[in-house]
Amino acid sequence: IRGKKIHRKFDQDKISLYLSAARSELFNAILAKRIALGIWNQPLDGDVMNLAGSNSIFVAQHIDETMLSRLQSGDIHLTAPMWGAGELKSSGKVNALELSVITDNPIYQQLSQGLIEFGLKQQRRSLRMLPRNLQWVW
Repeated sequence: IRGKKIHRKFDQDKISLYLSAARSELFNAILAKRIALGIWNQPLDGDVMNLAGSNSIFVAQHIDETMLSRLQSGDIHLTAPMWGAGELKSSGKVNALELSVITDNPIYQQLSQGLIEFGLKQQRRSLRMLPRNLQWVW
């Protein structure tokens, strides 16, 4: 019985790793598309923002000078989806871009469907990470 428990745990760990890898692949594909378009760090109407240092997100319906300043200062960050069940939080052109990355690639369609079938929920992750108090030794 103990061997079976270990085996099941090992299988669960592998499944968890595969699901995480699939989510990361889709996230990275969306980020790569934004990089290719030159908009990985440019906010667009409909982008979902992450408040730095938190899991708090909000949709930017309209980009203004305050929003640009907050993005430049590192107070907020653009996000992309960590795929799962539920609607994308993004809207407009951003939503269309995120969906197109998935729907234009049959493998990504399968990965996204598999993540939904495994019960993962839509989440968002920041497109960048700004190091704070970086220290190094030469």
